[in-house]
Amino acid sequence: MKYLIISDIHSNYQALKSVIDDATKKFGNELFILCLGDIIGYGAQPNECIDLVISRTKSIVMGNHESGLIGSTDIGFFNYSAREAILWTKRVIDKRYFQIIKNFSYSFSFSDFKITHSTLQNPLYWQYITSVYEAEDEFLSDDFKISFIGHTHIPVAYEKNGDEVRILEDDLIKIEDDKRYIINVGSVGQPRDGDNRASYVIFDHDEMMVKYNRVEYDIDGAMKKIIDAKLPKILAERLRKGL
Repeated sequence: MKYLIISDIHSNYQALKSVIDDATKKFGNELFILCLGDIIGYGAQPNECIDLVISRTKSIVMGNHESGLIGSTDIGFFNYSAREAILWTKRVIDKRYFQIIKNFSYSFSFSDFKITHSTLQNPLYWQYITSVYEAEDEFLSDDFKISFIGHTHIPVAYEKNGDEVRILEDDLIKIEDDKRYIINVGSVGQPRDGDNRASYVIFDHDEMMVKYNRVEYDIDGAMKKIIDAKLPKILAERLRKGL
């Protein structure tokens, strides 16, 4: 079984469609799609993104932007552009999606892996794992074998071998029996690692292999939609920079 794992789409339909098309072309039509949250926010096509995700995805977890949209997270803690995008999304989103989003879970457990948006330790507090030290805390909080996460928009993997935790920089990771893993799949719609291509992960469960993938998409089109919607211009500009 192969899983296509995506996160942080952020209403960027051009990027989402390119990811699904690229993954299907490379890995086949039988992919099980898992979404790690933040389908909405920042970008200008929330309805199109939600519609595509819920029609194709087996499991979806709550992101902080969905939580802010439905009022479960105080968007007063969001930065200006993120807050403005949520307020705009509330005005334009199809109302039938609110109830669907309210039913999103904060995590899912599978036979030997788990998925969440931020951390399994405190999934409702939207903490970030950005270092080995934070990864060490997360490994102590739960007995997961593999945890797939998003939230930081930066693709990175952490491996725990005994008491040692290290960062893995390879695009292809072999899951070993005696080790544990935190896999951040990066962002589909707003990458922040200096590479403006959309990021996604393929998890081949039979082979226990994780592969990072990047795909180009119509950035100009996504930027134009943000500008035309009169959202903060920085949300368009950062797509070009990948930051």
